[in-house]
Amino acid sequence: MKHILRLALALALIAPGPFAADAAAQTFRAPKAVAITLSGLALIPSAPALFSTSLSAPGLTPIAGLTPVALTQAAAPLAAMAGPASRLAFSARAASPQSEDPGEPGWKQKTRAAWAKTKQVLRDTPAEVAIIGTIGLMVGLGLGWQHEAAREASIPVGFSEIHQMEREAGAEGRQIGPMARYLADANDMTMNVFNAWNTANKRTMAGSPVPNFASELDFNAGQKMRIHHYELPHYFKALPNEADAARRLLAPYDQVRGQAADANSQLSRTWDESHHDVTHTEWHTRTVNDGNGRSHTETDSEQVYDHTNHSYSYDRAHGEAASTSLDALAQKGRAASFTEDMRTAKQTNAEGEYAAEKSRGLRQVPSPEEALKYARAWKDGSTLMTNLPVLHARLGDLARDADQWRGEKSRAHDEHYTTTSRSDSGPREYQTVERALSHGRDLERSVSEVLEGVDYTRAVTPVLEAKIAEKLAHLRELDAAAKKKM
Repeated sequence: MKHILRLALALALIAPGPFAADAAAQTFRAPKAVAITLSGLALIPSAPALFSTSLSAPGLTPIAGLTPVALTQAAAPLAAMAGPASRLAFSARAASPQSEDPGEPGWKQKTRAAWAKTKQVLRDTPAEVAIIGTIGLMVGLGLGWQHEAAREASIPVGFSEIHQMEREAGAEGRQIGPMARYLADANDMTMNVFNAWNTANKRTMAGSPVPNFASELDFNAGQKMRIHHYELPHYFKALPNEADAARRLLAPYDQVRGQAADANSQLSRTWDESHHDVTHTEWHTRTVNDGNGRSHTETDSEQVYDHTNHSYSYDRAHGEAASTSLDALAQKGRAASFTEDMRTAKQTNAEGEYAAEKSRGLRQVPSPEEALKYARAWKDGSTLMTNLPVLHARLGDLARDADQWRGEKSRAHDEHYTTTSRSDSGPREYQTVERALSHGRDLERSVSEVLEGVDYTRAVTPVLEAKIAEKLAHLRELDAAAKKKM
């Protein structure tokens, strides 16, 4: 069962991007208390690295796609996001509680120690890293929390209200576009799994919630009773095709990514730099008093900085190729645009509001505005909508870089000079290329996060389906065996 939950978590974090948690209180309970030690590096935005031990299907590799906005849209407000993607090194080993109550159950002591460590993570790292650290820490510790910790065991959910969106689109005589359909369904598939987990935790008064989780998945999979308008089998069948349609819609951006990769390759080889510090040795002699009227001399030396020799070597062939590639990138960038009108639901329904409220442990029913915020997370928190402004800004920057480099490249040549500073910005032409390379790498990364998130959903959805089917088949075998014994 933990494989199913981890797959769903990876999908929510990487594919559509809307999953979030209230870092101060929200995490989840691992399905069974097992001794697992997780020592690793969670690299944002490559969140699937955290769950890679569960993604054992052939051909599946960790893919980028997590964004700070994606982590905050469906949850209570977190601290302001900090700068670019960051790294979090963590070791998920249980720490000993600083103060123990001899009569306190061991699971409570373990929980307190883990939560103390998690809160330290939350204080010391950007919020987007802290969320991944919290999830990874709890999975790694294999915590088996009891009913008293039900609130911490809940995963915040936010359904897209896709059926409401369909009704509104029909009333207005329009169709829901392929990207909106893909993002909403990817969101709701994972939210169905999370909601099953939350319900199982609520039903479990003692012991492991795994049997109840399997039972809830059986209901959600539509095998016993139709509960939702769209059940898990609908998403398993529809999402691969929807991901393909979304990928076709993003084809111009795939061309941009390929051209950006070529431009970056040429730019990175246009200049070669080296810096050599020159120093000299200075000797110093001093007299040291030994006491009793006696003394002796000591001599020591130190290296004193004089200047730095800076060398910049220009490769004209790569410089010309970089200029050509930047011009081609500007042309492809002008052809890339996203024009689909992705409208969110104008109102929410009781079922989605209840799930959002209970999964967050809210003390009162969300206001209509709050409920709509949770229901909009599939769009507002998506990697696509988060990255589009960035990648189009970089396309504009690179178009200007292309014009500037086209005018400067004829003046570029090898340069060697000396300064009295260890750091140096380099010749003007070198700075132009470095700036273009920074913009190009940022563009390539932003586009890759969007495209690879779709690819990841396409690849992992059948794996999630197979895992659920496997567990449900095992559950039915156990039920049949139990009935024979009766």
